[in-house]
Amino acid sequence: MAIHTLEELGALVRLFREHRGLTQEQLAKHAGDVPRTAVAHLEQGHRLPAADHLRKLAKHLDLPDGLVQPFLRPEAARRVEFEAELGELVGQTVSIADLDGQAALAVETAITALMGAALTNQQAFDTLREIQVFYGIAPVSQQFFERYFKADSFQDQGHFSLAVKRYQSEAIRLFPTFMQAYAAMNRGDLRNLVADLGSRTLDEYRNRAPWNRVENIDEGHLRDLGYIAAAKLEQERKEREELVTWLREMAAFIREKGRGDIEKYKPKRRREMESLLRKLVAIGPRTHVAPVQPGARGIGGRSGEPRTKRRDRPRSDRCDSGGRLAQPVAVPRRRPHGRIRCHVDARGLGFCVRESIRAAALRAS
Repeated sequence: MAIHTLEELGALVRLFREHRGLTQEQLAKHAGDVPRTAVAHLEQGHRLPAADHLRKLAKHLDLPDGLVQPFLRPEAARRVEFEAELGELVGQTVSIADLDGQAALAVETAITALMGAALTNQQAFDTLREIQVFYGIAPVSQQFFERYFKADSFQDQGHFSLAVKRYQSEAIRLFPTFMQAYAAMNRGDLRNLVADLGSRTLDEYRNRAPWNRVENIDEGHLRDLGYIAAAKLEQERKEREELVTWLREMAAFIREKGRGDIEKYKPKRRREMESLLRKLVAIGPRTHVAPVQPGARGIGGRSGEPRTKRRDRPRSDRCDSGGRLAQPVAVPRRRPHGRIRCHVDARGLGFCVRESIRAAALRAS
């Protein structure tokens, strides 16, 4: 077994610590003069502790020397920290796990030549691209490097981290993930992509007419609301399509077998779809695939009428002068699933609504 990344080393330390029943604070205290934050950052895979601190932790936890020794070399420690920041830049895990010993040594040599060396901008650009090729990462473009990096960005790990954060602050405003941002911003014209990030005057907002009406946003433009809204919209779209497919299958089953056999039609799947149906009814229709409309027959009572509370509904002629039921209706304490009322609207989309036993008993009495 060999570990190559800071995350793997942190997971190993956490495993040995928990096996001994120690907290991070107890481990730091018993290992001797080790900051607790160093243990926390190591286990989280954020930062490699100083070599002497790592030796103390490894000795106290009895970690195998073969697993820890590679991280004690200055070149290896520099590589691990560089890989962590490079992973933040490209939006994916970066490791030498897939490289042979000679290639791994070449990568460490190139990183040593890049970090802390007196290089020109062009030399730093070429060296960074060389390192990325070793890792199998698409190299940075000239425009990308000139916008976010300079030769002094590689003075030390702190300057490199600041340059990556500067890039991320703009990338997150343009793309949902850093992986997509890195690919797009190094493939096309970067100036056009970041043009919308410049400072803009507020006159067009101050001078606009008062807002007095609601406009429906086309589904194709909903993604402009942000990556969180886009992901939620995509999930809701898939759920609606899944529900429409199931409703059509169920409507076909009803036409072929009749309503009497509805309970036999995929009961587990039916319960899942009923739960999804209630969720989408609460959300309301948003696109052409929404199978249920508010106030539809079987959902809110008669078509076009709002649902009324049970206590607000008029009493029938089954009640006596005192308002009591003339004929008591037996209702079980535990309400079963009930019957399913199924309908097909004008568009051919079926929808089903669970009917409670109490409502069915009251109507039948």
